[in-house]
Amino acid sequence: MKRLVFLIIVMALCTSNYAQNIKTIDVITLKDSTILKGEIIENVINDYISLKTTNGQVKIIKYEDILKTGKQKLEFDINKYGGDFSCGVALAGGGIVGVPVRYFLTSTIPFEFGIHLRPVLALNESNNNSDLTWNVLFAGTFDFYFSKRLNEYKGRVQMNGMFIKGGYHTGKKYRGTIVALGWAYERFKIHHKNYSVSFELGVGLDFLTDKELQDYYDSYNSSYYGYSYDKSDAKTMSPMIYWKVGWNFFVK
Repeated sequence: MKRLVFLIIVMALCTSNYAQNIKTIDVITLKDSTILKGEIIENVINDYISLKTTNGQVKIIKYEDILKTGKQKLEFDINKYGGDFSCGVALAGGGIVGVPVRYFLTSTIPFEFGIHLRPVLALNESNNNSDLTWNVLFAGTFDFYFSKRLNEYKGRVQMNGMFIKGGYHTGKKYRGTIVALGWAYERFKIHHKNYSVSFELGVGLDFLTDKELQDYYDSYNSSYYGYSYDKSDAKTMSPMIYWKVGWNFFVK
């Protein structure tokens, strides 16, 4: 576990340094006035140049077609990406699908409230069977992004950080609470200031209660009936791998 944590920290630092060192992109102007921007990954003098463009494509350009080459610094305001409010759709996030609404307390700290459809699979060991039902999950999430950075070569504005989540879900047979924490990531494409994709990955716990069984124990745990049930039998705690992919649309 310690080695895994160390590896994650090293990867995060390398990613941070890589993003900070990016300052310019290569610009190639062709004789037909076409302008190509990206990163020169191979330059065979007097033959061709291999260019990885800002949208990820690799183009082979013959020297005879090139008018000039140079470098350019992207000039734009990184703070124009995003906004105060966003709404969208999400896969997973403690359920199958959900609708999250977010408010940014700062440009890098959003609070999210979401409603998700959550499946609940309960295993009965005594009868050797399972019970699948559906709950509605009401959840709140804080994302703590370390910073907002520009990755010019990949053509995106991106944020890395952590999240912490808590939620309550209920249905006909079961109710419960979930908690989760882990890594959070969000990115914007250069030409999409009001649209982002976010991703969360971590671990969590689900504290589940069998409502019917607990009501039964509450009814018959009395001196009148002479029964005494352990109410903890109606409750379980299960670990889980938590993940979420969200598509967020900002309201200006």
